[in-house]
Amino acid sequence: GYEGSTDVIVYGVPAEMVADEVVGPRGFSYADPATSAMPVLVSRYFIDLFNLGLAEGQGLPKLSDRAVVGRRFDLFLGRSLLQLDDRPDRAPKVPCEIVGLTQNPSLLGLVAPIEYVRRFNRWYHGAKADEKYVQVHVVLVSPEDRQTVAEHLETWGFQVEGERERGQRLRLLVNGAAVILLLFGLAVLAMAGVIIVNTFALIMQERRGEIGLLRAVGATRGEAMGLLLAESALVGLAGGIVGSGFASVAARVGNEALAQWLPSLPIAPDRWLYESVLLLAFCVALAAWGSALSAAPMLWRSVRRWPADLLRES
Repeated sequence: GYEGSTDVIVYGVPAEMVADEVVGPRGFSYADPATSAMPVLVSRYFIDLFNLGLAEGQGLPKLSDRAVVGRRFDLFLGRSLLQLDDRPDRAPKVPCEIVGLTQNPSLLGLVAPIEYVRRFNRWYHGAKADEKYVQVHVVLVSPEDRQTVAEHLETWGFQVEGERERGQRLRLLVNGAAVILLLFGLAVLAMAGVIIVNTFALIMQERRGEIGLLRAVGATRGEAMGLLLAESALVGLAGGIVGSGFASVAARVGNEALAQWLPSLPIAPDRWLYESVLLLAFCVALAAWGSALSAAPMLWRSVRRWPADLLRES
């Protein structure tokens, strides 16, 4: 079998708050810890993290809801792996039984009936320990009342945190990451433009005779410029088709592989890598236009020169 230990926070909540998430036969009621195991809920996000990280990396069996509910373990009060205020001589063992999983992101730890937590605090801090609450959960009858209730709570000194606030913070992080990736992409695009300019500068040095001959047989500057721009655009178009096609195939293969390798997570997106025909077409067009625009200054400087000078230098 497998055995492990970790530090964990225990939240005490009223039974009504998690009644819909309790599935074990033990229920979520208080009983003497000396005669009955303490019922607890475990955060579903911990199960997802275990399946995605430790189980995948160490080759351990993954956990399902059925495999978790009903399992028992021991909780040692006052003992920590970090040995912060550790009291090995005062660490009673509390048997626990998992009676369900909670999806509440505010309860990342163990969730136990509040009567147990009150008893543990009295044991740990003494009989005169103050009863402190770290969170207040408010259930709204109508979502339309949220703003009004939040304003009242803030006037009382509470810091409101709900799905919307967590979503806004997550959105801010995602937007920040997107901006960083965008700046990185623009830097790569600028470097590609510089490389294209240098490449066409070398090409024009080698093809001065061809440009001079083209001008000598009657081609105007505009005609020569258009022909050379079309050539550079075709080079960019070919590169865009190859690069974008490879990226599209890699994204599709990556999505299929990730869908098979990664477990199903409630917070996971439907597709990890974005696929779109419009994006593919945009990348191809951008490659063609970028190649033509990057080469335009060098081409224009070459076609402006006298044909005789170009032929003589070649």
